[in-house]
Amino acid sequence: DMHTIKPLDEKAIQNALNHKLIVTVEEHSVVGGLGGAVAEYIAQQKQPSPQLIIGIKDSFAHAADYQSLVEYYELTPEDIANKIITKIREV
Repeated sequence: DMHTIKPLDEKAIQNALNHKLIVTVEEHSVVGGLGGAVAEYIAQQKQPSPQLIIGIKDSFAHAADYQSLVEYYELTPEDIANKIITKIREV
């Protein structure tokens, strides 16, 4: 759980590097977001870990109520879990 991108909680990322997969989830564009910041940190490590970045792809946003948007952008808990399961099977 990261409450800010800057400053980036490098200690939390460092602690996660020994896991099979590092996952970031954000309810906005992945461009310039938490996933990218974490990826930059991971890339500098001696043994980088696989990463999955979940969020809204680079596109024009739609207007709707929160639940409709979460479903449209596939950010429901079920969608997130399925993306993680699929990625873990690839790793």
